[in-house]
Amino acid sequence: MTNVSAADNLQIDYSPQVWQIRNGDQAPMVYADLQGLHYNERFASTRRLPPTGLLTHGQSLQVIAGYQRADESWHLGVVLDADLTAARGSRWCELAHWPDPDMTNFVDVAQSAGRGLATVLNVPFRLVEPRPIETVVSVEPVKPAAPLPNLPLTSGLWTLQRANQINEKIGFDAQGDQLVFVRSKTWVNRQYRRMIWHSIWAIIYLWLSLVTIRGDTALPNAGTIVPDPHVLPYMGVVIAFGFVISVFYHAYRIRTVPNLILVDPSSRTVSAWRGRHQRWTQPLSNAQSLYVSETTRQRRSQRGVEHGELNVYLEDGGFSHLLSQGQPEPEALSVRTDLNSARIEAVQPLTNDDVTSSLQAMGLYVAQAFGLPAFYDRRVR
Repeated sequence: MTNVSAADNLQIDYSPQVWQIRNGDQAPMVYADLQGLHYNERFASTRRLPPTGLLTHGQSLQVIAGYQRADESWHLGVVLDADLTAARGSRWCELAHWPDPDMTNFVDVAQSAGRGLATVLNVPFRLVEPRPIETVVSVEPVKPAAPLPNLPLTSGLWTLQRANQINEKIGFDAQGDQLVFVRSKTWVNRQYRRMIWHSIWAIIYLWLSLVTIRGDTALPNAGTIVPDPHVLPYMGVVIAFGFVISVFYHAYRIRTVPNLILVDPSSRTVSAWRGRHQRWTQPLSNAQSLYVSETTRQRRSQRGVEHGELNVYLEDGGFSHLLSQGQPEPEALSVRTDLNSARIEAVQPLTNDDVTSSLQAMGLYVAQAFGLPAFYDRRVR
């Protein structure tokens, strides 16, 4: 069995029948065999994979080893099918990486480990080599990057603003370089509407059930679905009780779900707030990059962003979720580039010149505040 080392103290062992990743002497965190790609609970959590612990052959479509200049490393992973991509927001699942500023020290190791995994899973293997850096000599001045759209920016249920401009709304004093995402009242109004409707249905079901139980209302003949028709009023009481629980659940969400996300570059943290109460905080000292993920519709009558989210890629290979767009965006911010019309799925660097939606501009504001590279993960429906 062949053994190679990878970053983060990982060991990769493989043969034509078995492929596995271990952390020291611990049990394998990932291993592949004839059934597919197995993984433990911690790996599933960091990669946002199904808790079943297994990716079958139909779910792992391809093994790729490639070089990324952003972190000067070789990366090894698998490309997932459309269903998993829609659930995770990304079709790439990384397994291991090798820091290599020289670009040549670990190419053979990454390629050998990748081919070994592809052999066990019986899927294609692809090696993506680093593109050569081209030196262009020009006497013309370098064209400056296009400016980002001015704040505030709105995407779905969220509006990005400078924190010091809305101190009276966020309830605490903000610093000059802080950014804040404020959730629209549309979300709260939607919860209230559901509470009203569920309350009405609870009253209707409860009233009908009690009238039937206490009165002489004729009940239908017994059938195959409900053998005893006298059970129907009590089923109505149970349904009414379910609607009451739903009302309390939506009331709980209104009081607890964050309505503000604060981006603080000075402390390198992102925190979520409900009024003056902090719900969670995420340190970004180990962040490597920021990903803007969007699922777009390409029909001419329905073109726009159907789902979008912001995620931070961490040093341990996992993602930290910041926010989801919340509702579709029918129109793109601009059509300056081919990204808005190309019918392709891709992960590529995101710059000011590539911005085609409000969420992309928001992501760049956050990435530039933390000094992180930004990437655009685009999926097409």
